[in-house]
Amino acid sequence: MRRRAAATKSCGNSRRRTRADEGRGPGPFSPGNGKARRIPLAWLPYALLVPQIAVTIVFFFWPAVQAFWFSFQLQDAFGINTEFAGLRNFADLLRDEHYLASFKTTAVFSLLVAAGGIAISLALATMADRVARGALAYKTLLIWPYAVAPRSRACSGRSCSRPRSASSPT
Repeated sequence: MRRRAAATKSCGNSRRRTRADEGRGPGPFSPGNGKARRIPLAWLPYALLVPQIAVTIVFFFWPAVQAFWFSFQLQDAFGINTEFAGLRNFADLLRDEHYLASFKTTAVFSLLVAAGGIAISLALATMADRVARGALAYKTLLIWPYAVAPRSRACSGRSCSRPRSASSPT
């Protein structure tokens, strides 16, 4: 018993060495002396972050800055002739009755959807916690949209890439 505990404590390996291990050399992933080798790669986290930062800048920040800049300009239909308008664009928007009505409709709709979604989710979560009989089937049905959505996206992508064969089963 004491020998087994000593083998377990040594370098964190719980596998006991046997006579069959005596003739073996170091494995393909061990450096040979039984200690793990650490390769100092201080630059690796930064190298892995560069593509994500580039995508964020190109696809999020750049368009946001351009939209902000264009909001202060007047342009023709093709964007060839531009004139700096300053805050006049925003003043015109705030005086427009149709814009204010659409803004109010959007705000009310957004609040109702968010509140309704949270209320329904809370009710379903509470019912899922209380269900005793058929709990597995009930919880499976709650997760079902997450399983179905990727398949439906795949089918719609397939129909976009090959419109004629999308309805055929093959």
